Amino acid sequence: MNNLPPEEIQVWILRWRSMTGWIKENWGILNEEEIKQYTSYVKYEDIMRGAIGRIAVKKISSSYLGKDIKDIQIERGRFGKPYLCCSGKRLSINYNLSHSGEIVMLAFGRNVQVGVDVQAIKQIQEYQRLAENYFSPEETATVIRQNNIESFFESWTAKEAYVKAIGYGLYKDFASFSVKIGGTSSESYGDQIWRICQIAVDKCHKACLAYGMRNENELWEEIATGTGENDRYLAGRKV
Repeated sequence: MNNLPPEEIQVWILRWRSMTGWIKENWGILNEEEIKQYTSYVKYEDIMRGAIGRIAVKKISSSYLGKDIKDIQIERGRFGKPYLCCSGKRLSINYNLSHSGEIVMLAFGRNVQVGVDVQAIKQIQEYQRLAENYFSPEETATVIRQNNIESFFESWTAKEAYVKAIGYGLYKDFASFSVKIGGTSSESYGDQIWRICQIAVDKCHKACLAYGMRNENELWEEIATGTGENDRYLAGRKV
């Protein structure tokens, strides 16, 4: 059984191309509606990323909670953020999921809200114009000054992780707030302060984690020393 202590965050980084055997073994974990959803996708990689993410959420949360997989349900909030429940009761473990390129990434926190985003780095000719449309003036200036696509994806994953953590997703205007990797968002939300940290994946991907703190004096130890392939990655814990 995996352990997730109170107010600890764990991030799992999965490389889906190495998990074809694993998904065949665990395909039966998906319910009929989920199978219909994932098999409707046109691209093989979309099927794999989606199905692996959902199966992993069920297996990992089941292990954390000590509950049978069939007893755990995944519901969604007003703006689509998923959460775990059992017999209609919301559970203490929160999670978030993202996938792009070769990576499926999951973040779990007990009694702490989390959001995660991973993006495969790809060349976008007009990324500075996109920054001007979707980033705050401060963030846009940073992207233009650094003048590389990596800085764009660093800001994008940080902002998306934040809006996923607070439960708004893409319903929130990206230009209305700023985030700082290794720092916090420019706004408080839900009486919490939201901290953003970068997750090291590889040279082909950028990823960020966002999580809520009750006040500025809370101390979190961030552990960012890399990860083994298809293994969990301890991102932070309250100290």
